[in-house]
Amino acid sequence: MKCTVRLQAFPWGSIFFQLILWCAMKSFADPVVQVTVNPLWAVHEQTSEIPPELFGAHAFPADPDKMADWGFEALRVINHTPEASAFNQLAAPLRESKMIMECLFDRYQPALILRDREWRTKLTAFARAYAELAKRHPNLFIEFWNEPYLNWACKPGVNYDGAFFDQTVIQPGQPARVLTTGEIFPNVVWRQKPRLVVCREKDDGVDYVATRYAAFDYARWGRYRDGETWKPFRWEEGFRFRFRGIPCYVARRWWVCDTGQKEYYSGPFNLELYARMFQVFGAEFKQRAPEARLLAGWDCNLWNNNWLPFTSLYRPLIDRCQQWMDGITEHHYGGDSRMVALEYELLYNYTLSHYGKRIKIYNTEVGGSLDPERPGVYRPNANKAIDNFTYVVRDVLCLLHFVPHQIGARMQHAPQHDAGVYAAMRFLRHLRGRLVHIQSGNPDLWGVGAVTGGKLTVYLFNDASHPAGVSLQFVRDFPVSANHPVTLVRPEVVSDKEISLVTEQQPFSVVQKQVFQLPPRGTISMTVELGKASFATASFKYHPARGHLLPMTEPVELEIPVRHRAGNDGQYFLRLALVGFSGEAPRISVNGRVLSVSPLHFPISHIPVPAEVVAEHNRVKIVPAPGTRGRLVCAAICSLEVRP
Repeated sequence: MKCTVRLQAFPWGSIFFQLILWCAMKSFADPVVQVTVNPLWAVHEQTSEIPPELFGAHAFPADPDKMADWGFEALRVINHTPEASAFNQLAAPLRESKMIMECLFDRYQPALILRDREWRTKLTAFARAYAELAKRHPNLFIEFWNEPYLNWACKPGVNYDGAFFDQTVIQPGQPARVLTTGEIFPNVVWRQKPRLVVCREKDDGVDYVATRYAAFDYARWGRYRDGETWKPFRWEEGFRFRFRGIPCYVARRWWVCDTGQKEYYSGPFNLELYARMFQVFGAEFKQRAPEARLLAGWDCNLWNNNWLPFTSLYRPLIDRCQQWMDGITEHHYGGDSRMVALEYELLYNYTLSHYGKRIKIYNTEVGGSLDPERPGVYRPNANKAIDNFTYVVRDVLCLLHFVPHQIGARMQHAPQHDAGVYAAMRFLRHLRGRLVHIQSGNPDLWGVGAVTGGKLTVYLFNDASHPAGVSLQFVRDFPVSANHPVTLVRPEVVSDKEISLVTEQQPFSVVQKQVFQLPPRGTISMTVELGKASFATASFKYHPARGHLLPMTEPVELEIPVRHRAGNDGQYFLRLALVGFSGEAPRISVNGRVLSVSPLHFPISHIPVPAEVVAEHNRVKIVPAPGTRGRLVCAAICSLEVRP
């Protein structure tokens, strides 16, 4: 994996100095964004440190040396056969990682309730065993099923295999009865005719993975790969071929469908199956190990199809199972990291406002390119190393900037294949330790800072579509000597496949006077050794409103309780999570007091609320300007209190 680190002195002719001079000449035209670093520890809800689990890996070699080289502190493994724990099979040093996430069952495995009449007994036994294991190893997190949103419902839809249903009498379009439970589920009916699938010669059973590739790839290409050789392929009954060395044939089999399924992902039938199984597993697991962490979720983007996965899958699952859930899982591949922050905000807000439960969100797979397993046209959007470097850095800094208290983990998928991801992980190595309160003068300029080992590191990211001049200001009496060297690190493109991390050192007094020019999606980090730090603490509290995904085309009224008030010097903000918003700033009032509202920004805006206005019960009214579009995803009142 190629990632060059170069250390340079700071000659007056360096690139850095040339940029400074250029920015000074341009400053009259381009406003400089001021980023202020305060001598304040930041505590967001109960989060005071960068979660080390943010730097995790999935589908990565379980090798302690490689984990250390990449800077990974968490690892996710999928266990297809939960009779034996994958955790126990890891090398001893790996079992001491900050987090091991063991996912029980994979996406091509049909729901256990469909294939085993003793599913309750088996899930209960699994729950007992993993509860005891998790009690002995607090760093072990249990995830219940990988991506049940996807192959349960499409490509090929394993839960719809007719073998799980009574075929005594098959009437197309009529209800199908589940063999294991004897039930007829609403909306589950026989298809109009048998469909093409791939079966194994050895047992005549449907090979779900082979069916996925044959139906969606080989049929389109007209060929398949047999070892190292490509051979002609025909997607027709009776055609025989070898899939990954296994003799197979194309056949027709009866399949059912869920008429309540509106898109390619799971619908009501799969929701019922997942919720029933999780209830059995979760109740036993949490009874035996109340402190152990158990995660559930569908592992898809909540915002797809006008937020349908939230309303049809995530929300009903939370409503039925939240008492056993310690975290909610999601996957995101490609796309806009700000939308990810929005879905975190929505899930956190919903569980807190409805159930008083602070549930963190756990990313268990993430990658820079669009997920090739999703139906539709696969369009890689991160072919170059710099693209994947930028995606990782932007994703991490975006979550820490907007929703640090909602992050449970982030697991980079198969990172060993990309030099850009390796460079990003090297770049982010110092992003550890206690969070520091940083303020940015522009919503598109993100700043994240943390202290570890007596050193402060500040990361800046320009999320704007145009260059930004940035001035880093340290509050007076910040515990850093003027002569202390500051280490600056920035990425530099060597080639499409290689990123260099260029390192320079400058005196602290020089850095304070500089204006750094960051290109669009550009980033830089700055590390300095601290003197004896005597930081106060800035504590942020979150008070959610009920009411989610509300149209901003008409007035919105919310009730927001604030049960724990900040001290006399406390500050309050109305926190609005918005998507698709366009239009002039709305008229907003809290308890009748009209607020001064600056232009609202995607994804999250903060509007100051006078402390004397905030009460135990608060009525918020938002009146959109004519022609406004968009949605209010959720809202909250946040308090900020500074204590010694």
